[in-house]
Amino acid sequence: MDPSAHLRPVDAITRRLDSVTQLDVLLLLHGSQQREWSPQEVATELRIGAQWAEQYLRVLCARGLIVSEQAGYRYVARPDLEQPMQELTRLYRTHPVGIIAAIYRPNKQLEEFADAFRIRRPTSGDDKGPSHG
Repeated sequence: MDPSAHLRPVDAITRRLDSVTQLDVLLLLHGSQQREWSPQEVATELRIGAQWAEQYLRVLCARGLIVSEQAGYRYVARPDLEQPMQELTRLYRTHPVGIIAAIYRPNKQLEEFADAFRIRRPTSGDDKGPSHG
């Protein structure tokens, strides 16, 4: 069995994240969905620079994970992402290394494309050698 199989439901979100800090920002907003967060408030809560917080918030907004409101940013549940988001929240508590690995995992399609160009050694069944008949 694939050891990362339990992470597949959250791929819809982790593939949109570039860093664990982006995940931390997303989880912060997800945990208080009624609240609008300014970049400074996010920076203070997560102990990061305000410019970084602003950048992370803009990226998450551009990727459709949060929305920009009048006074700041907030998480708004989307029908297609709410179940994966809840699962991500749960798994990050119980399997943080797996989630971190999923965030930093290379693009699977790009990896498969690159694999097509790798020269592989024949396996014992493939290398029958010349036949002497």
